[in-house]
Order: sequence, then structure tokens, then C-alpha cells
Amino acid sequence: MSTLRSTAARHDISHLPDRVINLIRRALKGEAFVNPEHTFACVRSHPHGHVAAVLGTLKQLGLHTLIARNASRVRDLVLALIVAGVIDAQSKLATARALAPESAVAVEVFEGSTSDPQTVASQVAK
Repeated sequence: MSTLRSTAARHDISHLPDRVINLIRRALKGEAFVNPEHTFACVRSHPHGHVAAVLGTLKQLGLHTLIARNASRVRDLVLALIVAGVIDAQSKLATARALAPESAVAVEVFEGSTSDPQTVASQVAK
């Protein structure tokens, strides 16, 4: 009887978290699991340490509060443009194109001067 108890005690999984028990149940039903490192391939990776360093310095200097007192999407985009300019100076258009689509700023190039009366209406609409 003691052998039966010790065997049962070794296989008792009730102390494990629910997510682990769920995985064990799924595995016992025959579900195959794949290591994410073998499933996904890194297509592109960017270092972020230098971005964190520049952004941290800007925040230590209080630049973010000079741009806008309260946090907002516009303030974040302005900070992103400044950080991008410090790290890899490019034109505003090139920087906007380099940003991820979900955070990119809408950019429209107006021919001639921005004070041109022909383009004022469409500029104001932006």
C-alpha cells in the first residue's frame, strides 16, 4: 500500500498552476506543441538601446513637458521624430516613412510655398 501511495504522490499534479494542468490534458489528448523558436523566423530586428538612451535623456531634460504638458499621441509622435533625428538624421518625409504604419504621421508634400493660396484650403483641412 505504501508503494501505491508514493506512486500516486509522485504523479499528483494538483499543486501545478491551472495553465500547466491544461497543457498536460491537451498533450494527453494528442495535441502536438511546437517550440516558438522553430515556428517563427525573425525577419527584421532593430536595436533599441540607443533609442531608450536618447528618449531617457530627453525626458530627464524635461523636453516632453515643453512640447505638451499632458501626454498625448501628438506629443509621442513629436518625441519620436526628435529621437529619430538624433539617431539617424533624415528628412521629415523619410522619417515618417520609416515609422511603422500604425504610428506614422500623414505626410503630404505641397508644391511651391506652403503660404501659396492655391494649397491653403487643403493644408487647413489637414
